[in-house]
Amino acid sequence: MTLIYSILLISLQPTTDEQPIPWTFKPRIQIAMAVSSQSIDSLAPTKPSLTEISTSAFFRRLSFDMRGMPPSPEEIQEFLGTPEKDRVVRWVNRFLDSPAFGEKQAQSWLDAVRFAETNGFEADGDRPHAWRYRDWVIEAMNLDMPYDRFIMAQIAGDLMGPADFPGLSPEEARKQGLIATGFHRCGPAHMVSGNVDKAQLRNEFLTEATTTLGSAILGLTIQCARCHDHKFDPITQDDYYRLQAFLARIEPTDTALATAADTAALAAIRVSIEMRMAPIRKTIGQIDEPARKAALRAKIARLPTDVRKVMDIPTAKRTADETALLQRFQPAIKVEWDDVIAQLSPSQLKTRSELKSRLVELLRSMPPPSAHAWGVKEGPAVVHHLLKRGQVNAQGPVAAPGFPEALKGSVPPVQGNDRMALARWLTSPANPLTARVAVNRIWRQYFGSGLVQPAEDDFGSRANPAQQKLLDFLAQELVRNNWSTKAIHRLIATSAAYRGTEFPGNAPRRRRLTSEEIRDSVQFISGTLNTRMGGPGVRITLEPEVLDLIFTEAEPDGLWLTPAKKSEEARRSVYLLAKRNVKVPLLEAFDQPDLLNPCSKRPDSTHAPQALIMWNSPWMRDQARLTGKRASLAGPTSDQQVEALFLYIYNRPSTPAERSLALNAAKSSNGLTDLALAMYNSNGFLYAD
Repeated sequence: MTLIYSILLISLQPTTDEQPIPWTFKPRIQIAMAVSSQSIDSLAPTKPSLTEISTSAFFRRLSFDMRGMPPSPEEIQEFLGTPEKDRVVRWVNRFLDSPAFGEKQAQSWLDAVRFAETNGFEADGDRPHAWRYRDWVIEAMNLDMPYDRFIMAQIAGDLMGPADFPGLSPEEARKQGLIATGFHRCGPAHMVSGNVDKAQLRNEFLTEATTTLGSAILGLTIQCARCHDHKFDPITQDDYYRLQAFLARIEPTDTALATAADTAALAAIRVSIEMRMAPIRKTIGQIDEPARKAALRAKIARLPTDVRKVMDIPTAKRTADETALLQRFQPAIKVEWDDVIAQLSPSQLKTRSELKSRLVELLRSMPPPSAHAWGVKEGPAVVHHLLKRGQVNAQGPVAAPGFPEALKGSVPPVQGNDRMALARWLTSPANPLTARVAVNRIWRQYFGSGLVQPAEDDFGSRANPAQQKLLDFLAQELVRNNWSTKAIHRLIATSAAYRGTEFPGNAPRRRRLTSEEIRDSVQFISGTLNTRMGGPGVRITLEPEVLDLIFTEAEPDGLWLTPAKKSEEARRSVYLLAKRNVKVPLLEAFDQPDLLNPCSKRPDSTHAPQALIMWNSPWMRDQARLTGKRASLAGPTSDQQVEALFLYIYNRPSTPAERSLALNAAKSSNGLTDLALAMYNSNGFLYAD
């Protein structure tokens, strides 16, 4: 044990040898060539395969990669009818202009910054205004906001002026800037009541904000240098705290966006509803209180005699030993919600249930809080310190705002010590990391794996430079096109390489749909998808076992309010409430990130619960029934109905062998429903190609 302990101690010591500068920290290679859809092919490390996938398979691939949903049969027919020479460019542009484009593309950014609408940890409290940041990201993607401005607004939007938001009024520019700074608050936050160390909580907040910045924008594991110099990358502990010093003044704040008149009108509505709820709550309390007292008496009756005698002694007259004895038995007499319910008679339970239903309906009618920007503001000047071993009570030297030393040879000095200086440094055309990380993320969406391998979005010393020319060409084009991300999407999606079965240097593409794509596509195919955009996160109906995970010591009923309109539950998955401690089983089973750690690339697992959910969940079976019903309207014959299912779910005609099997399956009483369910469970649906 002594030897192991010594090795661990040595491994935790700061690295004294100077780390070599990775190629990712150095200036980009300048590629001089005419830009066309063939540029990507010419920069491949070896000659690309000319084997192209079928036309229908390509269109399915394009639809999923650009907007996260399959094409409709009508779109397939229109695509095939488009002249071949114009087909790809026309449909790429059409998908780029689709509102669904932003909803799809925003998801990878939200993964990277760990966006959620709750704080995490045991209380997992709500963030009622966080959704505006999510909507801001989606809108920015759809408007093709220049990527440098996209980053700058998130880093220092509260410090920017109207000129930084072209086309917006000064007031709207102010609002957009404030909302964008929600970027700094996306990480989990330890928000609990009781005796907490404010300095520790502040350090946790700055740690999360620095982690998000490093991972999402620079593609670096900067957080590894919080306690000691980075073990792999040329990032010292001094670098970490100098970079964090730019953020040291920020304070989380919910800034009012609504006018005073709007706020007052909303408050009046809320008060009116509260007044209607008050008598209902009072009546429920009159039912509950006697039951609570009866439950307490029953628990006290089961205590040992000596403990009950001590309880009869007035508090002021109890000895220290008697007080300690009662403290030991407090958990035994704590009345839980189930204890209260057990004391109620069937008639009381019925009356209470009716009252609770009325109360829940009123709660559903309660308007959301007045509009606020969930962001940050600049607080008073502070003296920031390096923390020895990352411990808040072990302050080291003063850490003034500054940039990592290893990047100073690539990025010209930027004047200033506030977040605007940090934003200018991050978005400098000379910064070798920002543009590389951005285009690598886009490339991965189309080819399944990034150009930086094997570490994906880790642009540190372990990054493989095999595809550097192609990566730097795309980064160069991003900057040259005024940081237009849509220009990069267009360049990749219209290339011959994208139509191929694989790309040299990348593993053969076999992309399974993401969890959100699965859910959204099933709803799209069944005809239930609600395409309304934006707004607060939606709580959908969950299984009782999942609802039990919600942290509460009181009545659980009414804590998870689903929408009054059932159609609201059929919104796209990006609009579902992103709660850290409660996940939608379907999304969790298919590798939705945990929302606690930055996620640059989702895992792609295969396990039994995926099949169990896809086959047996009430939601999937209902969607299969609706899909079968929709197919039954495609024509009077079984041939037409089966062929419709293939177009809906696989986006292609059936083969003769498939048609024969499907027609046999369709003969049973639940034929189309069961056939649709089986097709949803097949690789033909679950994989984009």
